[in-house]
Amino acid sequence: MRLMTFLAALALPIVSGADSGGIIILNYSYEGATVTDLGTLGGAGSVANDINDNGDIVGAADHSDGRRHAFVFLDGVMYSIHDNSPGFELAEAFGINNDRIVVGEYYEIAHPNFRRAFYYYPGIWMESMVHHDAAYGLGFDWQTSARAINRWHQISGQAKRIVNLSQPVPDTTGVCYDTLPVSWTNAGDYPWGLFCLSDPDNDNEYDDEGTTPMAYDINDSGSMVGADGATTQYSMFLWKNQQRIAVPAPAGMGSPGRLGRAHGINNKNQVVGTYGFDGNDVPTSNTRAFFWNGTSASAESLGVFSGGNVSQAYEINEQSMVAGASERVHNYLGGSTKRTNAFIWHSHFGLKQLPALSYQTLGGVPVPMECQAFSLNNRRSSGLVQVVGKCKVGSVWRAVRWDVQVKVTSLSL
Repeated sequence: MRLMTFLAALALPIVSGADSGGIIILNYSYEGATVTDLGTLGGAGSVANDINDNGDIVGAADHSDGRRHAFVFLDGVMYSIHDNSPGFELAEAFGINNDRIVVGEYYEIAHPNFRRAFYYYPGIWMESMVHHDAAYGLGFDWQTSARAINRWHQISGQAKRIVNLSQPVPDTTGVCYDTLPVSWTNAGDYPWGLFCLSDPDNDNEYDDEGTTPMAYDINDSGSMVGADGATTQYSMFLWKNQQRIAVPAPAGMGSPGRLGRAHGINNKNQVVGTYGFDGNDVPTSNTRAFFWNGTSASAESLGVFSGGNVSQAYEINEQSMVAGASERVHNYLGGSTKRTNAFIWHSHFGLKQLPALSYQTLGGVPVPMECQAFSLNNRRSSGLVQVVGKCKVGSVWRAVRWDVQVKVTSLSL
């Protein structure tokens, strides 16, 4: 029996390295968490979408001017990242890297239904990114959304062609000129479609079948994950080495008509997401967060909290910890209620519910209000892992940060 097979048979934790010829085994344990309200920009609500390893956070917050602004949370203070140039109705930041470069989307004042990708870094205001030529130099204008940025400033997102009846769409095999997962080599470059989508009715349009095409995340080697409009079996892809790889469903859950979204990827090419949407991109019963190691024939369901039907995973860090949300049934004297609660997950400790920002007393029992976790950073030597998302206070969502303590113990063999 080989050494690794022996270790697997003992169900020991991660093999992390060697010391003087021995093998060091690391085991992670969840030690608890605290939650912090990040506030707003003078309005009622907010949401936090991403955090870097320095603890800088981005998202969107209601402003005292009545609009929703994209924000960056630096050194404990929330800042709006734009003035009125370009003019916007509302904006939201989705990604930030360790260089504090931020990406997101805004809606134009002149065209309130048009989304435009933007970038920002401290010292400038929000700047619009190039939104032409995602269809390989044909000059089309596109709605765009930038969703993630890596350490080399490469960006992933989506482009949706703006219909112009005077500019005919060329015939093609597959949809190359409608709604596409795209990438930018940097914030000043053109968006480029990663691949064409299938087009069963040959009308050169994505017909809202499957999960909406989007490149949700990108790692430092340029690998991306997302959804591809049911072009692959489960509508989920990993883009690696300029090749599209179909992301599998969780073991035992693959079935016709069920689809997913691959939401997050780390530098090990491990992938997390959500499986179980119907053909209209709506969660169904038995929708589950999943983890995929990037090579196995099937993914792993992360499960769901007690009594719940739906869980979703959004991001994974370099220690293979996952941020997401799951439904849970909370029982109290005289009844029960189902609510969505934020979680952190690792294979060593499973789903751990993160604390809510506020609670409602039902039947004498404090029941947590709803929360969702969207991103997390890497574990520090102190054991701190920071997770961001949103929690409800009454009927309003507020941006939050969870400070999670994850202990690591080691065994040298």
